[in-house]
Amino acid sequence: MSPGIKIKISVRDLVNFAARKGDLVQRYQKNPTHLEGIKGHQHVQSLRSEDWDKELTLKHTFEFQPYSVTLHGRADLVNQKNFIVEEIKTTYNLDIPQHKFSCDLAQAKVYAYMLWQDRQKVTTVVNYYHLEEASENKRFHSFSSIELLNEINQYLKIYLEFYSKYKECEKAYLNELNSVSFPHVEFRPSQREIAKEVYRNIRDGKQLMFEAPTGTGKSLSTLFPACKALGKKKSRQILYLSAKTTAQQSAIDALKQITKDNFSCLQISARDKVSTCSEEEVKKGYFDRLPQARLAALDLGLLDQHGLSKIAHQFQVCPFELSLEMMPWQKIIIADFNYFFDPMVSFAYLENSR
Repeated sequence: MSPGIKIKISVRDLVNFAARKGDLVQRYQKNPTHLEGIKGHQHVQSLRSEDWDKELTLKHTFEFQPYSVTLHGRADLVNQKNFIVEEIKTTYNLDIPQHKFSCDLAQAKVYAYMLWQDRQKVTTVVNYYHLEEASENKRFHSFSSIELLNEINQYLKIYLEFYSKYKECEKAYLNELNSVSFPHVEFRPSQREIAKEVYRNIRDGKQLMFEAPTGTGKSLSTLFPACKALGKKKSRQILYLSAKTTAQQSAIDALKQITKDNFSCLQISARDKVSTCSEEEVKKGYFDRLPQARLAALDLGLLDQHGLSKIAHQFQVCPFELSLEMMPWQKIIIADFNYFFDPMVSFAYLENSR
């Protein structure tokens, strides 16, 4: 059998994508800071005897034709003698939603199989450490290695079905971008120079600031060279930020002029601006319907307010939540300034893209 297409993914990313189950729960919960989480983990680990390995680095390759998937991660606590994996999660609230617990348990399951592939019984522990109460709240589950492998195969099936379609859509979009010409016969005054400077700065990894009056055609003169840079693989993703919805629509209109057959564009709108189904219909079993909704979103490509609402009604999912799910997988993201610059509302994904 020939070696498969190689993919590397962290265990956490895999289970976050493929293992969440149950209802969508939207309520405010105080979350630990990064530093609080580290200190909580270290405290729990310090309570264990020398029989326990701490922060054990793991790596295992799964053949899932045509892919060869290498999973990697670090298990918080491992007892090799008794075949126990313990995953620590710091929290301020012990009312853990089903979708979070299913993801946390899946992480422990994957680590357990990466450690032991031929056991009749291994034990996974999800330990929710309450920071204010300094209390451990453990949930124990036992599985055979075969049961664990079956679960992992399901996670990989969900992830790789999406990943295969994503790569197919990405290739088609980038190929079209690589071949397109400027959509008008002539540039407006200043447009050509703006486009040249935008492309050069993206190519060279530099920054550019310019000011131009209304009517210059700024949307097209910035997006066209940015899209060409995408097609040439000089950049990975475009973030197009504006202060007004009208400017977002201008960007979408420009993208419709640049390509005709393929799109990879996501518009992120405020939750109350995107139409949705009834609240209870959306929340019940939300994560069970999400995989098919994500696949449909890839097929559609142009995920503006209308496109997101269409998929939301088809699959009974929240269009705003779907837009957040699709952020890593769309080549162009159009959003309000606040989602990048305002620390009160900015998204973790955009924060990490800085």
